[in-house]
Amino acid sequence: MRRTIVITLGLLVTGCAAIPDVELVYPPLETDQAVQRLILDSEFGAAADIDVLFVSAELKQYIRDVRTQRDPHRNLQRLANLFRSNGKLAMEYDVTATLSASDAFALRRGNCLSYTHLFIAMARTVGMRVRYQEVLGVQQWDAVGDFVVLNRHIAAFGNFDQSGTFAVDFGLVVPTSRRFGRIVSDDRARAQHFNNLGADSLTGGDSEGGIAFFNRSILIDPELSYVWTNLGTTYSRLERYQAAEWAFTEALRISPYDVSAINQMASLYGRIGRDDLAAAYRARSAKERGRNPYYLFRDGVAAIHDGEFERAIDQLRRAVKRQPDEMHFYLQLGKAYAMTADARAAKGALLRAEELMVTDADRMAVSRMIEDVCAEALECVLNSTEETPAPLTADSHGWPC
Repeated sequence: MRRTIVITLGLLVTGCAAIPDVELVYPPLETDQAVQRLILDSEFGAAADIDVLFVSAELKQYIRDVRTQRDPHRNLQRLANLFRSNGKLAMEYDVTATLSASDAFALRRGNCLSYTHLFIAMARTVGMRVRYQEVLGVQQWDAVGDFVVLNRHIAAFGNFDQSGTFAVDFGLVVPTSRRFGRIVSDDRARAQHFNNLGADSLTGGDSEGGIAFFNRSILIDPELSYVWTNLGTTYSRLERYQAAEWAFTEALRISPYDVSAINQMASLYGRIGRDDLAAAYRARSAKERGRNPYYLFRDGVAAIHDGEFERAIDQLRRAVKRQPDEMHFYLQLGKAYAMTADARAAKGALLRAEELMVTDADRMAVSRMIEDVCAEALECVLNSTEETPAPLTADSHGWPC
């Protein structure tokens, strides 16, 4: 998956309620003042900017050697095939490797964002009209040290002059009717690139380096709420609470229902002894969390780890009801069912996960679940001769609201 990393449970939350109506501890800043004080005047500076789509001499020569034809559909397929798991580029998927197009080519590895940089750079060089597309609903949580990280997904989207559109994801040419996403600009993709680098620095223990990367991301695109949240999280860890509050406030200006920023505000006020403000933000967070499928998913996974499988099933079924096209929800639900020896339900969940696979990373996730987690139970599930249950829907299972 493309590693647009959001520290501390960052995700977009829909709804119509307002954030808590509470005052701020420190004097507030207007947006231009926040950029000036936190970014332009930062003692940590901003990381050097780079052109993530720069085509090196070696990459340019490689592109020349790729034979092309006048048929744009064949050119697209030929180029996409290079990125397949068995393609001639021999790319290695590495979720932590956020690299520019030329660096991904030189090292033959990268995450989804790196793959997409490289594909777009190559495609544009041969004359294709290709842009970045953020794919919605393809998200995955990871635990990295003291942090919870949300991985989002990005792919390439293009169009032919007269014959429709296409998406390319890990070397697969995907009909765009099967994908739901938003087109993002080159600048936003570059800002996400530096956000990834900042998150990697932060989780690796280099908070000051993380701030420099986040600063560069914000200078490129100041309207990405999760980057402001990540910046605030970093300042909070450094006990720079005024700067942290300014950053979280800016995140909530952009996305008033950003649960991660609300959570971080609560944590910040708890640290500085403002229990009244902390309680107000915790109450808001709890309300949003109970309605958010990704928080339900996280709680379900935690319940599996704690051996509370029935609670895990309850949380994961609620998550699936609210986000029925999320493959990873079904994987974990299948695991929870397997741990309760409910082979029929586990098989149904795993088969649904297989139906939702899109990328090579999805296929790897399914394989890892089958091979590495609860091997004996899952083997029993996959070999079960019991009739597979009906598709998992609210009607067939009567999930709670």
